[in-house]
This record gives sequence, C-alpha cells and structure tokens, in this order.
Amino acid sequence: MTLQSVRKIFLSLVSLVFFMAGLWIVVVNHGRTASLNLFFYEFPEAGIGLITLLSFACGALTGIVVALVAFRVLPLHFQVRRTRRELESLRKQQTRTPGNV
Repeated sequence: MTLQSVRKIFLSLVSLVFFMAGLWIVVVNHGRTASLNLFFYEFPEAGIGLITLLSFACGALTGIVVALVAFRVLPLHFQVRRTRRELESLRKQQTRTPGNV
C-alpha cells in the first residue's frame, strides 16, 4: 500500500465524516428556523442546518478559489514576468552586439 493510496483513503474518510456530520445537523435542526442577515443582503427564514451547510459550502468554495489563486496563478504570473524581463534583456543584448547582420 503506497502513501498516495493511504492519503486517498484518509481524505475519503474525512470527507465522509464531514458529509455525515452535515447531514446530521440538517436532520437534528429540521424544525428550527433562523434568518441570516448579512451587510448587503438578508436571507429569508430557513432551517439552521441548511444555513450551516450552505455557509460551510460557501466558505470551502471561497477557500479553494483563494488557494488556487495564491498557490497556482500567482507563481505562474511571477514566472512569466521574470521570463519577459529576461527575454527583453536578451533582445537588447542581441541588438547591441557588434557584427550583427
């Protein structure tokens, strides 16, 4: 059994536990309602469990997007910028070299 397969099994079990916990929250708090008031929007009355699950899902989605930008897009952006500077300096160096045709 390799480390990757152990990691996949572990992540699957953690995901299953979170799913079951969310399902349990919805079932237990089925009758209770609350309204969610944000600065810019007020949501109508809904079940506490549903609000909890939707809040968790929105937070997870936001975290994934931020992590994607921070760890994938930004390093590539800096690499492209560095490569463009290097290319520009090489072009300047090539035009200054005597003996060019």
